[in-house]
Amino acid sequence: MCRVSFSPMKYFAAGWRWILIFSMFVISAVSYLDRVNISIAGPLDRAGFHLDHIQMGWVFQRLVLGYACFKAPAAAWPTGSVREEL
Repeated sequence: MCRVSFSPMKYFAAGWRWILIFSMFVISAVSYLDRVNISIAGPLDRAGFHLDHIQMGWVFQRLVLGYACFKAPAAAWPTGSVREEL
């Protein structure tokens, strides 16, 4: 007699992995498009706000700092909560 065990948590966890992978892809794609748009609009913004190259570099640096501050905690939070449920 063959026993087949069915574990719904195994399939639930696999589903969450794909949702997490897809959401990370979407967030990365949006941030890439954001950086491309800012680099294209940079000269127009610099002229509109009367900024020199150094000041515009500070603006770009603040954007990168925002990504660095919020991307790592945002990635660590769901993985920790899913691990605790399993």
